[in-house]
Amino acid sequence: MDYNKLRTFIEVAKTGSISQAANNLFRTQPAITQQIQLLEESLELILLERRNTRVYLTKQGEQLFKFAQHRLREIDDFLAEVKNDSESLSGEIRIGIRPDVATYMLPIVFANFKISYPNVKFTIVHGDALQTEQRVLNNEVDIGIQLLVENRKLLKTWSATAKPIILVAGASYLKKHGTPKNEEDLLNHDIIDYTPDCDAFAYWSRKVKKELEHSFRKKRPHYICPDHGFAAELIKKDLGIGILPSYTVAAELKAGTVKQIFKRKGVNYTMSFDIVVKKNANRSAAETAFLETMIRELCN
Repeated sequence: MDYNKLRTFIEVAKTGSISQAANNLFRTQPAITQQIQLLEESLELILLERRNTRVYLTKQGEQLFKFAQHRLREIDDFLAEVKNDSESLSGEIRIGIRPDVATYMLPIVFANFKISYPNVKFTIVHGDALQTEQRVLNNEVDIGIQLLVENRKLLKTWSATAKPIILVAGASYLKKHGTPKNEEDLLNHDIIDYTPDCDAFAYWSRKVKKELEHSFRKKRPHYICPDHGFAAELIKKDLGIGILPSYTVAAELKAGTVKQIFKRKGVNYTMSFDIVVKKNANRSAAETAFLETMIRELCN
């Protein structure tokens, strides 16, 4: 039984609301929904019924809620007894990560870690994959989170949970400029990408319609963005079409202000970030404890 998913389920059951549980646990609504779905899949049980904005326990959900609430209280009591040992742990941990990924991944990990280790401090160092990898190798950061690890001989890695990548645009943008009828039609639209040669769209076309890759490479984007977070904000402002991890616009997709394009076309693919540390490095007790927390929270 996954302790974190079970605690999420109990919070949803107590509040009767995904949004309220998300607020209480300092997480996003899609993250809460995913935790519940994974718990139901692992147990092969339907625990909740959703009606409008409220959720209700099924018969099996009620049984699990009563049982788990009591057991988790026992675990919390036990942890309270050993907490004095963990409270003595201190130090500073330096984490290399991209800004948009940090916003999505780190707050919940920090919140859970701080419960047991309140005296550990953190420094976040922003950078792209290459910068983060070099900082880990040069001992400038203790832990990195990045895409596309190159020097795996010197680095130890753990894959974080993969997220779907989708093609999206603002609803108002599509209303004004028209929804693309086919892949070629995308070339006539305002493109939001991350490199001057439309690397994201070229990669997408390689999977969907390979002969268009060269055309996308020749098309300069209307906006070149440093990360997914900034690209998502431009799309929300109806400034063009972009390729994003679905979590960056989950609320807008649900509200209908952002639309997924070619939802049933092409090849779906995912993006997974790696947790990275230097092999054979001497790690402090605080670093080891935080690394274990990250692996437990972020990896499958």
